[in-house]
Amino acid sequence: LKINMPNRGKGEIELFALSGQKIRTIHSGRIKKGESEFLIDLSNLETGMYLIVVYSGELKETIRFSKI
Repeated sequence: LKINMPNRGKGEIELFALSGQKIRTIHSGRIKKGESEFLIDLSNLETGMYLIVVYSGELKETIRFSKI
């Protein structure tokens, strides 16, 4: 997962099922300004649609993706 943050700060990246159930936290802590890359192991997930939510301060971005 590549994200581009406008400012450096504390943030969280979380993985959810489409039902809204939180599967796991991918990252919790400082995220640098600019582009950052986070590895996500999807091997134990079933085929289907998922959401990744990135929180930092007042910013929130939701990314929808499918595992095939």
